[in-house]
Amino acid sequence: MREKIKSIVLLCLVGVSVYLTYTLWISFPQKEMSLENKKSTNSEVDLFRIIRPQYAFLIEGGKTYLASVDNLWRQVVEFLNKEKEIKFTLEGKKDSENSLTFEGIKFVIEKGWNKGVLKQILTRESVIRKLDDNARINQVLVDFKQNQMVFEDVYSNKRYVFSYESIKDLKHLSTEDATVCDSVYGIPLTAVSMPNIHNKTMIKELDQILLDKIFTNISIVRKVTEDNGKTVYTDGMKSLKIFEDGYIEFYSTSIESSSDGKLDFVKSAEFLERLGLNWRNFYLADVKEESFFFGYSFDFPIWFDKRDFSPIEVTVSNGSVKSARILYLNVEEKGKITFSPEKMRNLFNAGIKISKNKGAFQAFRIGYIYMNGHFIPSIKMEFEKGSVFINMLNGKLLSIGE
Repeated sequence: MREKIKSIVLLCLVGVSVYLTYTLWISFPQKEMSLENKKSTNSEVDLFRIIRPQYAFLIEGGKTYLASVDNLWRQVVEFLNKEKEIKFTLEGKKDSENSLTFEGIKFVIEKGWNKGVLKQILTRESVIRKLDDNARINQVLVDFKQNQMVFEDVYSNKRYVFSYESIKDLKHLSTEDATVCDSVYGIPLTAVSMPNIHNKTMIKELDQILLDKIFTNISIVRKVTEDNGKTVYTDGMKSLKIFEDGYIEFYSTSIESSSDGKLDFVKSAEFLERLGLNWRNFYLADVKEESFFFGYSFDFPIWFDKRDFSPIEVTVSNGSVKSARILYLNVEEKGKITFSPEKMRNLFNAGIKISKNKGAFQAFRIGYIYMNGHFIPSIKMEFEKGSVFINMLNGKLLSIGE
């Protein structure tokens, strides 16, 4: 009888143990702790804003306008996805003589897009299929005269030319308030107005901003401060590292996957948005396997003082964000800065003067250099043998790693 009572008591203890283990397991916020389930502040990101060229030039009636990218690009991509081409040809690079007679839109992609980037927004398979797997598209042309869309790969001197019955619907585009530029090199001939921008998020504020966006159960998060100034937060499944120079790193060891049908690059963008970055201020620059590289832009591109530098890298695996390395820039505008045509000509002349050994001049670009925590309005002058950056505020050469 005593043995029977012992067995019953033991069985009860085992049952209680199993029940408590189960209760603890289901109460632990595993799903809630997934960053994928955090709510986004916007219902959806704008694909055309995230995958967009850095510059748009509208060339019409003998004039070249530096125009707003967003509306032009959206209309062109929608046209490419909707209309079937009637002819395709693969050509070599055209000479500059032919470019002088061009009328239409010229989109410039500074670093060039590989096929993986273009596939994110171009849904017409007949267009994507004709691009080489190793293509690097750095210009997209809309030719009003020839009714053509042209993808240019200057690295391999190839032009992918798609001809259409008509592209007249794209001709009715506004040039109001646009900057008039030189038709060949893009040098502004009228005043240029740029937002005066700064980073509104201080480094010391990053932990307050990010912790509740990454960790649901803050009570189990441990903080570790290392000798190099790096601060690490972890809950055992995810970790957040914050560096003194404004970088953050995120890692997740979760094995869960997501199959909600969203493109991986959209998940990358939504992840950045959840961290507090405004999706209107970053764009997809490159794709390498599971990694997505983003750049920053605020009306004009933001450059950095390092060669081939990507300020944002996000890795997605099985539909979930697994890691990220981010230079956290929460950019906002504080008024405008206007540069006169005379100022732009002086900057151009200064660039030519200090670049005598760089070969033929090729292009003139406007943007910002991010240096020592500040955004400096700058021009980038591209030459046959390299580029120079000049501070638009004082006309001085900026030392940028090439």
